[in-house]
Amino acid sequence: MELVIAAMELEVLVDFLEEALEHLEGIEEKILQLESSQDLELVNSIFRPAHTIKGTASFLGLNDVKYLSHELETLLDDLRNNKIAVSSELIDTLLDGCDNLARMLKEAQIGVDKADKKNDPVTLTIVDIDFAATLAAIAELKDTPQKDTPGPAEQGSKSQKAGQPTS
Repeated sequence: MELVIAAMELEVLVDFLEEALEHLEGIEEKILQLESSQDLELVNSIFRPAHTIKGTASFLGLNDVKYLSHELETLLDDLRNNKIAVSSELIDTLLDGCDNLARMLKEAQIGVDKADKKNDPVTLTIVDIDFAATLAAIAELKDTPQKDTPGPAEQGSKSQKAGQPTS
């Protein structure tokens, strides 16, 4: 894939790639926590950086990053709304999605490093990442009926259980 970007936007792209990879590290840690705690605030703390990655990727023209982020975000929203439940399949799919996003972002970094930055606009060559298996797993989870296990919205966060408002 080739991405043509104005030289003045290149710094924004570089900053985004670095920050997005940091976000993904935090997201992965929280996904692992989600396996043992179905806290709604934990789901929200995964959703927010995924949403940020999606929006900035869209602005910068990183369409595969935007698309996969959107699909993961939709899956998390389904979890928040009890359309799906936490399961090992969900955790594996979320982690796989994060791995694919990280690979896409790292390939974009390589593209930036190899680009001739003397030209304006700058043309980046980015290796495409095949994430079809992740999309298929997401689609399967969306099509799976809700189990009897209460989701995060039913369980609420610890502060919600205690009757305290959340911020």
